[in-house]
Amino acid sequence: MKPRYASSVNTAPAHLAELIRHARDRGLLIFRINDEDTVRIPFDSNAALHQLLQKLIDEKVPLSVGGHIDGPCEEVCSLIDAGILHGTPIQLSWRAPQQWTLRELTAKAMEWKETLDPTEIANCSFDPTSLQHKQMKMPSI
Repeated sequence: MKPRYASSVNTAPAHLAELIRHARDRGLLIFRINDEDTVRIPFDSNAALHQLLQKLIDEKVPLSVGGHIDGPCEEVCSLIDAGILHGTPIQLSWRAPQQWTLRELTAKAMEWKETLDPTEIANCSFDPTSLQHKQMKMPSI
C-alpha cells in the first residue's frame, strides 16, 4: 500500500515544530498551535524524550521538517532507523506560508497517494497540553 499525503492552504494543524536539547539529556518539545501560539513540553532524560516522541508517532501528530538543520521529523526518523522508536511518522512541510503538506513516511517510499482530507493521515486536533499532565514515569533500571 502506498503511503499517503494531503495538502492544504490554511493554518497548519498543531504540530511539533522544534526539539531543543540542553545539557544532561534535558530539553523542550515546542509545539506550534496556530500562527501565533506555542506550547513547550519539557523532558528531563532521553528515556522521557523517547517516550514522548513514541506517543506522538502513535497519535499521528505532525512533525515539522528542518531547514538548514534537522527538524523534529528528521530526528524521529533517525531514532526509528536506530530501532529506538517505531511506527509511521507524519511529516509536515511547507511550500509557502500557509501552504503545507502532510506525508506519511515509510521506509523507501518513492511515491505517495493523494488524499483530500488531512485528517485521514494525521491527528489534526491534537492538544499538546495533554502531554503536560500525562508525562509517564519511566521505571528505574
